Amino acid sequence: MKRRTLLTAGALGCSGLGLSGLPGMIGRAFAQVDPEDNGRDRAQELQAVSTAYREAQRRGQPLLVIVVPEDGGARWERAHAFGEVLNYGGDSVYVDLALARVVCSSMRTLRQLVPQAPADEPWLVVVDPSQHPATLQAHDLQVPEWPNHWANERPWEEFERQTQLVIDQRIAILRASLHAALAADDAALAARAAVAERALGAALSARVTAAAAAGRRDAALFVQAPAIALR
Repeated sequence: MKRRTLLTAGALGCSGLGLSGLPGMIGRAFAQVDPEDNGRDRAQELQAVSTAYREAQRRGQPLLVIVVPEDGGARWERAHAFGEVLNYGGDSVYVDLALARVVCSSMRTLRQLVPQAPADEPWLVVVDPSQHPATLQAHDLQVPEWPNHWANERPWEEFERQTQLVIDQRIAILRASLHAALAADDAALAARAAVAERALGAALSARVTAAAAAGRRDAALFVQAPAIALR
């Protein structure tokens, strides 16, 4: 797939992909400090997930849930990893994310809407709301931890070099995991496009397909049906 020649964050801009608020959303979601937060916050989270679910269903997209763990240390670790990939993962990350409706949620809240969600805390959960009941895939990650300068007493320059290597590894792992979850190959992308066609209708699908075939980078059109455009 030569997707970068058709639709990239550089060509459309982050806002053009409908993802301009994503870094802020992740920052707010992972800023929670109390796992026993009040009922109002839980209700707001459930409302956000429910709204995202309905929007994904309407647009024929998967719902990508970025899982917010209950443990504060795990939240800190994941928040940094997502910040790294959003800032330095490149255009392909935003292209993959554009295929889904993205929301942040704890698993406790997600299970209220999708009871079959797993009991543990994977990094990512992809929900297919076009199925009844909805199907889902959980994606857990193993990412390397940042090196500890004080424990190893290594020179500062070496510590910085090792830290950058670890960050690069974390970015590569998370970028690959997002891609595998949302558009692993041509067949997966074709399946996403077929769901979008059924949800959005033949007329819009034909317009998007014609624009893509003609090589027109029509951001306003493509953002309505990114899977069809990328296919």
